[in-house]
Amino acid sequence: MNREIAEKTTLAMQMASCVVDNHLRNLQDTLDKEEFRVYAQKTGKIMGEIYIEVLQPLWAEYPELLPKGMDGGEYIVDEKMYQDILEVLQKYAAINS
Repeated sequence: MNREIAEKTTLAMQMASCVVDNHLRNLQDTLDKEEFRVYAQKTGKIMGEIYIEVLQPLWAEYPELLPKGMDGGEYIVDEKMYQDILEVLQKYAAINS
């Protein structure tokens, strides 16, 4: 995988994790305690797989993509990419409100 694809993949995986995490928070007040616990456990496994199976190997190959504030990373998302991601997340939030 080349650097450009690795960067896009990193951003997509981080965005997916963010959407899943926000959705989980929204469900906390909707589901009963046990149902939420089970769902949180399952989504935690998914988020863990994204981190372990996708992000860690990409960051090992391209350490310059490790986000700022994460284990000494210095990567800052390009402003255009950040705005694109923010737009998608805002659309998601509007759909789920």
